[in-house]
Amino acid sequence: MGTDSIKLFNKTLADEILAMDQPSLTRFLEENLDSFKRKKFSSNSLLLQMGQNGDLVSDAVENLLTGAYSLPALKNEVVRDLAFGEEEIYLDYWGCYAFLFDDHPSGSISSLDYVPNEEEETFLLLQTANVNQIIESLYAHIDDLNVMDREKVKRVEDWRNHCVCDRETC
Repeated sequence: MGTDSIKLFNKTLADEILAMDQPSLTRFLEENLDSFKRKKFSSNSLLLQMGQNGDLVSDAVENLLTGAYSLPALKNEVVRDLAFGEEEIYLDYWGCYAFLFDDHPSGSISSLDYVPNEEEETFLLLQTANVNQIIESLYAHIDDLNVMDREKVKRVEDWRNHCVCDRETC
């Protein structure tokens, strides 16, 4: 059985990436290549292309775009690699979507609406009020938690507070 999880997401960065044309994306990738290399769980096609063929960033981008990738698909992959935070918190049932929400919570943004050409929903961007619901429910069931403990619930609170203060990351 699966469980929901949450991560921080830099929507400002993602918006910038999604608005880029090919030359802008190539420049951005050249300037941020180290960010990809530092990611623990990146299977970015750009790095694979560069590693296999010894390509420069510009050559790797060109090869990917003349091959199986469209520009929107490449930008989607870059967003997934760079806009999501590394840390992930698995939520207990009492904080999961299925328990808390009948439908998408008010103000949330589906990946289907946010990222071009998605075939299925893979994430949901939440608003502060949505995260508040998660936190309240977790505390209301604190003695019933199996996946989380108080420290993890506190970490979710810290993330919420961070997002309230820094609107770039949510």
